[in-house]
Amino acid sequence: MNDYSPAALRRATPRPLPAIEIVALGEFVEHSRILARWTVGDARFFVWLDKSGTEIAPNAFIHKNSVAPEWIGEGSTRRKNPDAFPHRAVSQTAAAHAPIVAAIRAAIADGSLARAACEKYKAEYDAAEVTRLAAYVARIRLAIEHAADRMQLEGKGQDAHDIRFVALLNPDLLINLAGILQDARNK
Repeated sequence: MNDYSPAALRRATPRPLPAIEIVALGEFVEHSRILARWTVGDARFFVWLDKSGTEIAPNAFIHKNSVAPEWIGEGSTRRKNPDAFPHRAVSQTAAAHAPIVAAIRAAIADGSLARAACEKYKAEYDAAEVTRLAAYVARIRLAIEHAADRMQLEGKGQDAHDIRFVALLNPDLLINLAGILQDARNK
């Protein structure tokens, strides 16, 4: 006799696997923390991979977090979100997780996803570093302009002109000069 109940149909109908993303939290594969993460409904999942990024350790847990923010509201109206749930660690050997664990193992076997994740991390880090250095150089140039303005007000026009010339140096030289001045100030 066939069982056509909703529960039996849900069990019999294969669910599509969620999209798996491999993420590196470091620049080099061998020195990075690498994880596989995915989202299903209102839950985020991740599992840590080994240091080569090519396998899941047999005793690794799958971590489950809520997609919903833990707190909602601001100030005096801030309260715990009823849709959020606390972090949970679930076994990777559970039957419900078998298809996703198998898909992760198949996807990471050759290590190309781990290498790509590390390259992405490095590119993002390098871009952030360029932005940070550009902001630092802008602050140095602004400080030089303020110093030159003060000198101008004090009647030291030639000194102000000379200081403004320093602001035209290339960024690397400005950063080195700022470091030298900071070291001299700290002594």
